[in-house]
Amino acid sequence: MPKLLKSALAVSLLSLLSTPAAAMTRDQAVRAALDDEYGAQATYQATIETHGAARPFTNILRAETMHEAMLKDYAARHGITVPTNPYIGQLPAPASLAEACATGIQAEIDNAGLYRNRLLPAAQGDTELTAIFSKLMTDSQQKHLQAFQRCGGTGGQQAQRQQQGRAQGRTPGKGHGPRWKS
Repeated sequence: MPKLLKSALAVSLLSLLSTPAAAMTRDQAVRAALDDEYGAQATYQATIETHGAARPFTNILRAETMHEAMLKDYAARHGITVPTNPYIGQLPAPASLAEACATGIQAEIDNAGLYRNRLLPAAQGDTELTAIFSKLMTDSQQKHLQAFQRCGGTGGQQAQRQQQGRAQGRTPGKGHGPRWKS
């Protein structure tokens, strides 16, 4: 992973971890969850811009955008001010799709700890926020992590094959074999 990317993610993670769980307010927890979504979006967007529109990055970017919308909707209804995404265009893409898959795996593993140890305890007593945080953690562990593991388990080859196929005019066949453009 490039040093700049590691540094940016480490600064973001350190800022989230610097507030003790007991001291984290609901508003801080919502902002921390949003910051996590923002960092993921910027990383996956940079990956797509550099390496092409390969899965799982396109799918997970779409999911992260929906997660952002859920958090912003909650924040708006509860009077919580939220910043715009400070990471867009600021994080470099990993050097390869294989490295991007490995970065995604680690990010999703770290994400579970963030939700379990920091955000869910801060949401205690707020059933709506607990449900949102639980859904985001479940999506992370049961969907995103598994997708990155499939991608990373092939050394990023799955994503590279998709990118090469698109360059040759093929599109994914949704389980029915390749579909060729005429």
